Amino acid sequence: MTRCDQVVIIPVNRLMDFDDYCKKDPAFITMSVYMINLLRTKDSNSLFHSILYGHLRNKPSFLPGAPGCLDFESKTGSRVAICLAGGKDEAQEVLNAFEKFKSCKDGPIGPARNSTDSCTKEDKDKPIVNIYLVYLTFIRTPRFLDKLIWITII
Repeated sequence: MTRCDQVVIIPVNRLMDFDDYCKKDPAFITMSVYMINLLRTKDSNSLFHSILYGHLRNKPSFLPGAPGCLDFESKTGSRVAICLAGGKDEAQEVLNAFEKFKSCKDGPIGPARNSTDSCTKEDKDKPIVNIYLVYLTFIRTPRFLDKLIWITII
């Protein structure tokens, strides 16, 4: 992941039973600056779980006793665990992408400007309005309701 407007698609195995780590089902996750989606296939119609980053109880963590598996838990108590074929190293790459997306969402933090700082002529000539081009992507769910899935800011 190199830019904040990207969507990452990763093939995973979804953990089906938290009491039996051997029960897994092939799936895909997509990660964006706003959410994590779990899909049965690469087709957006196969979406069956989404978690907004703001609804995560904690940042994703390694699942104890299952190297290469990550646990995503929402504030409502729903949990999704995924396992990656590349093991712990690939799972760490997913965590790194999560952190990168989170930093995109939180925005860059720079030094605070002191109110006594003076503006130069160059500062006064710079535009103060940022314009963003926003693409909204909707999909149809099995219940035929529109759901906002991706927001891409360019």
